[in-house]
Amino acid sequence: IVPISHNLILEFLPDSPFPAKTEGTVLSLGSALEMVGLDDSFPAILRQALTQFPDSKPLWLASLSNGAGLSDYESAVAALPEDSDIWREYLIFLSNSNPEKCTEMWREVMKKGFS
Repeated sequence: IVPISHNLILEFLPDSPFPAKTEGTVLSLGSALEMVGLDDSFPAILRQALTQFPDSKPLWLASLSNGAGLSDYESAVAALPEDSDIWREYLIFLSNSNPEKCTEMWREVMKKGFS
């Protein structure tokens, strides 16, 4: 079992007075939380970290793979509108949750790609 400092977890909780130091620290914390079965708090930590690192592709991808909803995907696309990995994740999510919107967004992507 990996020992995790209570203060380290508090550092990343929403409304924490202690900001995350780096994107890598956040992702390392997520791995440590998963190892000890405490990863249910990781989505909240990611949301907090994204307020500090809004253009971080690794944090967005981690956030999207940790129980994200539609607004999270839309926020990721807004933050990184030119990133094909973010768009791919968004379209996959839409294909499972809202196929009509997925088709509409796919047409938009195709228009932008060929204009």
